[in-house]
Amino acid sequence: MTSSTTPDFALYATISASICEALQRGVSHEAAIETLITCAGIVKLDNAWRQHRAALAEG
Repeated sequence: MTSSTTPDFALYATISASICEALQRGVSHEAAIETLITCAGIVKLDNAWRQHRAALAEG
């Protein structure tokens, strides 16, 4: 599996900023961490799916 691309890092930064804002508004630490883990998992799954599709396209 290849490393994350620049757009992934931008996405992680956006997610992190949103979670920080939620924490400042009073969302529990546990809920914020669960959300971060879920978002990271979604990005990893998306990357894996894109790589799989690229491999299929290459034959």
